[in-house]
Amino acid sequence: LNDKASGKKYLGDKGYPDIMIGAVDDYDAMHGEGCLQVGQFESGMEIDDNLTNLWITDRGGGTYEESYQLAAYFLAHHTAHDHWDKRKKKGYAFFIGDEHAYAILRAKEVAEIIGDKMQADLDSAKVLKELSQRYHVFFVIPNMTSHYGDELLYKYWVRLLGQQRVLKLDDPEKICELIVAAVAICENHISLAELDEDKMATPSMSKSLGPLAKGALTVHEGSLPEIPGKAEAVVRL
Repeated sequence: LNDKASGKKYLGDKGYPDIMIGAVDDYDAMHGEGCLQVGQFESGMEIDDNLTNLWITDRGGGTYEESYQLAAYFLAHHTAHDHWDKRKKKGYAFFIGDEHAYAILRAKEVAEIIGDKMQADLDSAKVLKELSQRYHVFFVIPNMTSHYGDELLYKYWVRLLGQQRVLKLDDPEKICELIVAAVAICENHISLAELDEDKMATPSMSKSLGPLAKGALTVHEGSLPEIPGKAEAVVRL
């Protein structure tokens, strides 16, 4: 944040949020190894440690798909946080990527990587809806690869999440600012006009956040059932 904007202005006066850093790759390309990495919820310098400890695999696959659905399942079934558990307010989950999710979450992948025994494979769209029960889910497409200009990729994620939740960003070095701004707008801490006044929002950010700034997040997933199971991995108390 710059000198004109304190953390309280953007994120409220209840302290900085707890952030979990993770990474997802292509299960098929990686043969399972390193395809899902997760840290802990942290609010201090430990976040830097979590970033440092990530394995940048530099592999990926050749099918225009990555295993975002595996990460979504983990977040939906193996995280817990006070914002939901005590206040019944959703947290925020931001995926940063440039490919499709696989259409199906396979039970064998979940068993191998996470340890859960699913009775059958699941449609990935259903997994994202489960995640949306406790998190506002966003997909950020940064201008870092040739896929950035693929309109079909953008429309694919819009179909899954809604236009407000798919954020294209021409200047990828502003991803952190984009995420902070999106949360601040959703929590009604600041407006897009105020972001512009503070010189926090680049033209690309303003364009990306435009649909979100027009109103509260549209709830399009309907009434979702309570997610069964117990969080046993990443917990914030």
